[in-house]
Amino acid sequence: PGGGDAHLPRVMVVDAEYHIRTSLKLYLTKKGYEVQVFERPAEALEQLKRWECEVILSDIRMPGMSGIDFLREAKALAPLVEVILVTGYASMDTAVSAVKLGAFDYLCKPFRDLEQDLRRPLEKAREHRHLLLANRRLSDELKEVNRDLKRANMFLKRNLAEVEGLRLLGRVLSGFSQLEEILTPVMEVLTAQFSVTRMMILLRGAATDWCDVRRSLGLSPETVGRFSVKLGEGAIGRALAAEEAGVVAGFASDLDVTARWTREDRVQAGAAPLLVPFRSGGKSLGGILVVSWDREEKFEHSLAAWSLFSSLVSAPISLAWHRESEAGEAGGARFG
Repeated sequence: PGGGDAHLPRVMVVDAEYHIRTSLKLYLTKKGYEVQVFERPAEALEQLKRWECEVILSDIRMPGMSGIDFLREAKALAPLVEVILVTGYASMDTAVSAVKLGAFDYLCKPFRDLEQDLRRPLEKAREHRHLLLANRRLSDELKEVNRDLKRANMFLKRNLAEVEGLRLLGRVLSGFSQLEEILTPVMEVLTAQFSVTRMMILLRGAATDWCDVRRSLGLSPETVGRFSVKLGEGAIGRALAAEEAGVVAGFASDLDVTARWTREDRVQAGAAPLLVPFRSGGKSLGGILVVSWDREEKFEHSLAAWSLFSSLVSAPISLAWHRESEAGEAGGARFG
C-alpha cells in the first residue's frame, strides 16, 4: 500500500513484549507501512495526540492500562482511528466488550500466517476507515448543499415577495398625479422593502440640467441643503445622463461630489453604493442615490429587483414631473 513516504499508511503497535513489537514493525515496514511501536499505552496515547494514524494494533494485557481502557481513550482522542485488539487469552466477554466500544476486530496470537491473520484484517480496517471518511465528507457536502438550497429558497421567496410588492407599488402610484404624493410611497418602499437607511431623491428642474434633492433620509440638513448634481458632470451626473442609464451598483462618487458631504455624513457614507435613475423618453429626470442600507439584512437585493423598481417608478414620476413643470411655466406666464 502507498507510494512515496508521504503517502505511507500509518500503523501504531502497542504491546508489552519486545519481540512482538520488533517483529511486527519489521514485517509491516517491509509491506509498505509507516510504523511506530510502544511498550506502554500511556506513551501511545500521548503520541496519538500528535501523530495521526489509520490503525492501532494493541495487546489486551499491558502494564498500567488494559487494552479495553486503552481502546476507550484512543477512540476519545481519535474517533476515526481503527483499533484492532490482539490477545493470547481469548475471551468471549472481552471480545464483546471490545466490539461495543468500537474495536474493529479482535485477533488471537500467536499469528500462524501474518499475511492472512494480521495483514488482511489490517487492510480491512483501513478500508473501513476510508469509507467512514468518505461518508463524513459526503455528509458535509450534503449539509452544505442543503444550506445552499435553503439560502436559494429564501432568495426566491424574497424575490417573489419583492416583485409582488413592486407590482402593488405600481398600482398605487398610478392613482396619484402630484410628485409629492408619489414620492411618499416610493420612500416607504425603499425603507420597508429595500432596507434603505440613507438616501436622496434627486430631480432636475424644468428648464435646467441641475438635479436638486427633493426628498432625503438619514442625511444631515447641511449635506442635503448644498447637494446638487449637474447632468453630464461628475460621476453621478455622467451616470444619470447616460443614454442607456440603468441601475449602477457599487457606485463610487468622485471627489467633487464627495466633498459636499458634511464630516458626519462622509464618515458614514464613503462611496455611495447604488444609483437608481429616472428617465422619460430618453431624457434624465434624476434618480435615487442610495447611500446605505441595513447591513444586518442577510439578503442582498438583486440588480433585477432594483431595475424593476426603477422602471415602475419612472413612468408615474415622469408624468407628475411634466405636470409640475407645465404648471410652473403656466404660473410664470400668468405672473408675467
